[in-house]
Amino acid sequence: MPIKGINYYPRPNAGNLTSSNSVDFLTEDFRASWERDVAAFRTLGINAVRVYAVDPSKNHDGFMCALKSSGIYLVRSLTNRSIPLSALRGVVGSH
Repeated sequence: MPIKGINYYPRPNAGNLTSSNSVDFLTEDFRASWERDVAAFRTLGINAVRVYAVDPSKNHDGFMCALKSSGIYLVRSLTNRSIPLSALRGVVGSH
């Protein structure tokens, strides 16, 4: 299956949340944004979305169901912000 994917982090371009990279925008609080975007993904033929800054303690059922009903696979980044990047040097290689 050919993958047509996108990195997705729907941070607003204006307002209080513009400087944060750790807000989980995939919850019901931000449904209006991701619902609009999932419809656009469908129109563009995107079948895979990579997301990050996901808070595992929050509910993402709405977002996940929207992706599933659109035939879009999810790739979740496996990062842990409590581990500094410098601690991973030599484990994952350096560039």
